[in-house]
Amino acid sequence: MPDVGQECPIYRRIGGHAYRSVYPGPIGSIVSPNLFGSAAGYLPFASTLCGACKDICPVKIDIPRILLHLRWKESTGKHPLKWPRAIEQARRGARRFAKTARYPRTTRALGKFAAMVLKPFAHNGYLRRMPGPFRNWTRYRDFPRPRPHKRPEPERPPG
Repeated sequence: MPDVGQECPIYRRIGGHAYRSVYPGPIGSIVSPNLFGSAAGYLPFASTLCGACKDICPVKIDIPRILLHLRWKESTGKHPLKWPRAIEQARRGARRFAKTARYPRTTRALGKFAAMVLKPFAHNGYLRRMPGPFRNWTRYRDFPRPRPHKRPEPERPPG
C-alpha cells in the first residue's frame, strides 16, 4: 500500500506536523475541525483537492468532498465551527488553573481544602463522580482521591 506522503502534493511538501494537529495529513484536515472546532477551521483549506488522498485511502473515504463541505461550513458564517461545550469548559478550567498555579501557596491551600472536601465522597480511595468542570474526568474512569501533601522534614546534619 503506498504512503499518503508519496501521493498528496501538500503533505509531500510540508509534512504532517505542519498541520499543527494530532492527526496529520488529509485525514487530520477532516478529523481536527470536527474535534477541536474553529481552532482547526483552517485545516480544510490546506488541500489542493486533487483527489490523491481519496485514491490512496484504504477504506475509500471521499476526503475531497468532505473537505469541500468543511470549507463551505467554515466560510458561510451561518454554522461556524465552534468548540464543543465540554472542551470549552475544560479550556476555561485550564486557564483558571494556570492563573492560580502562579501562586504556589494558594495552590497548596486549595489542594488541601479539596482533599478535605472530597474525602467523604471517596470510595476505596477513588472518586466515581466529581462536580462541575471536573465531571468530564470521571465520566469514563475513576479519579484517585486527592490527599493532602505534607512537606518533608528538612534533613538535619548528624551530630
